[in-house]
Amino acid sequence: MATKDELLERFSNYAERVDACTSALEDAQEVVAEASGKMQQAAEAIQATIDGKVESAMQEAMADESSSVSGATAESDGSPGLVPAPAAGDQNKFLRGDGRWADVGAGDGKVYAMKMTSLPSTVPPSLADGGLLVIQPNN
Repeated sequence: MATKDELLERFSNYAERVDACTSALEDAQEVVAEASGKMQQAAEAIQATIDGKVESAMQEAMADESSSVSGATAESDGSPGLVPAPAAGDQNKFLRGDGRWADVGAGDGKVYAMKMTSLPSTVPPSLADGGLLVIQPNN
């Protein structure tokens, strides 16, 4: 059996170890808190940089007229870009392939027809059996 002095010495050693562990834990908590703050600052700086670059790119794109969409022609493809803003009253218009806003009924005056097959049962009987669907602009 251990003597009183031996037990006191063991207890003293355990107490020193507990104190050392507690101190190390407190140091680690300070390091983690400091690192967390630095990470937050870095994240905010990165977000600000991204936001600034996005804003700058948007301003450049809007200022650069060459970034506007160019319409297709019979001979050449159009190019991608910003779409022209529709004017007041253009809410029912569509953007044509040539890059202009136009009325839905504004066509070339031709009548278009297509043969309808395999239609759902909700289609009128005149079209359900291979009838023709005729679309004619209101000119």
